[in-house]
Amino acid sequence: MYKLLLILLLISSTVKSQEVIFCERVDAYGNAWNRSTEFKVSDKGGFLKILVKLNKKVESKVVTFDIYNVSGEKSVLENTIHMEVNPSLTWFYKEFTFFKEGNYEVYVFDEKDKLLGVGKMTIKLK
Repeated sequence: MYKLLLILLLISSTVKSQEVIFCERVDAYGNAWNRSTEFKVSDKGGFLKILVKLNKKVESKVVTFDIYNVSGEKSVLENTIHMEVNPSLTWFYKEFTFFKEGNYEVYVFDEKDKLLGVGKMTIKLK
């Protein structure tokens, strides 16, 4: 029983220590400002920061953001963005402009296609 509890606690802390955060601004220390899982943008689009915080160094020179618009059980790949990063970083962010209403899932991978994190959020038009 204690082993099971310990394993669950370790898994829980590992998952929580890797975050994909949506926010309006990221400061020089990797802190998210006005973070949320729901944003309102104009019909001309609105930009957000996608901040990735890891529990260890990224150990990759390139990361990939796959951005999906999710409707029910259907996921449509909206965009794939490749970004160069310093392998010694434990956090990084990318600015992205959203134009469509919807529920979004963002998957972040390293250069070896290892999943670094997943984030979910909703865009609504003003």
